[in-house]
Amino acid sequence: MPIDEMKTAAYYEALQVDVCDCLYCRNFYEAVNETELGAFLQRWGVHMNQPRHLSHFDEEPMHRYIGEYVLIGDMPLEQTTALTFERHGEYIIAQFDLVVPWVLA
Repeated sequence: MPIDEMKTAAYYEALQVDVCDCLYCRNFYEAVNETELGAFLQRWGVHMNQPRHLSHFDEEPMHRYIGEYVLIGDMPLEQTTALTFERHGEYIIAQFDLVVPWVLA
């Protein structure tokens, strides 16, 4: 079975976590929506403001983020340059390394 969009979306809806509201995370949530990575993950039901892990590094004038999201199903057939995949039981951990501009005003 390919990535299961409904199970992945249900996983994120059931999470009982606080969404980080710091400036660096808010910038990521806004900026990632304009990227290939954001489009790819949202298509599979991922909630972009609920990464499993997110770290920020200043690389003026850009900002580098590394982190992970969870997918449910089989490993994706299509690959992206921004993602690597690891299987952990029923979960697929999608790891990314992304450089984006500061988009918050």
